[in-house]
Amino acid sequence: APGATLFPATIARGATFDPALEARVGDALGVECRALGANLFAGVVADLLRHPAAGRGFETYGEDPHLVGELAVALVRGTQRHVMACVKHLVGASVEDSRYRLDVHIDHDDVRAHYLPPFRRCVDAGVAAVMAAYHRLDGERCGHNRTLLTDVLKDDWAFDGIVPPNPTPENPTFTAASALQFALKRSAEAAKSSAAAGEHLQTISEQLTLLNARVDALV
Repeated sequence: APGATLFPATIARGATFDPALEARVGDALGVECRALGANLFAGVVADLLRHPAAGRGFETYGEDPHLVGELAVALVRGTQRHVMACVKHLVGASVEDSRYRLDVHIDHDDVRAHYLPPFRRCVDAGVAAVMAAYHRLDGERCGHNRTLLTDVLKDDWAFDGIVPPNPTPENPTFTAASALQFALKRSAEAAKSSAAAGEHLQTISEQLTLLNARVDALV
């Protein structure tokens, strides 16, 4: 943003191995976010740099889970003295140019042992938001992935913060909500000319209740 400080790239800050310094960077970033009218810093990248062609490799701290976790937590704590912080991209993001169509396959034990711990540490440190990755993981979009966003993030880690959307041309933000909204509209139109209008309206009411609960769970 115009008027903001240009700090060294994250990969360069990772080479310092200095969480205290990273917390100071986060504090400065948080101050500048507030000064510029922002209330969310979406620049905490906890991806592991495991692919030599990673187009955004400079945004993370390196390939070691412990290093990434230590510095990501420091950045979270620094920025959240002033604004909310968002850690991303859950999980397994590495390749950039094919991110919208990529289907990532990683051994589940490897995901648990290496890819998830930096995110878990940020959640334990009180990060306000967690953003899902663009790609598919074992065939399912990370942004729609119940295992990641519900079983792991909300149930296992007890995360009760924000899960902001990461929309793509192939991954609209609320696919299920949009489809149900269309169905409800058609159902309402049918109810106008139906003798069972009361039953239709009851169904619509029940569906809206379920939709609201699902949207609340998603975000």
